[in-house]
Amino acid sequence: MPQEIKVPLEKWAEDLIDRALEKHANNCPLAPRVRRLEMRLWTLIGFMVGSGLLGGAVGAGIMRSTGLH
Repeated sequence: MPQEIKVPLEKWAEDLIDRALEKHANNCPLAPRVRRLEMRLWTLIGFMVGSGLLGGAVGAGIMRSTGLH
């Protein structure tokens, strides 16, 4: 006679999903590509923020030096 193991359905489902996600994360061929895309995105965002800050500082300097403030 098989032995019954009583585990709440919710816990069993969570464990099953956790194992499946872990297995997928370890075997997914797209993971390195996604990481590269994320790094490119953050690089672009950094360039945009830096450009805005630098442009604002240069603009403020020009305004002050010409006395147009």
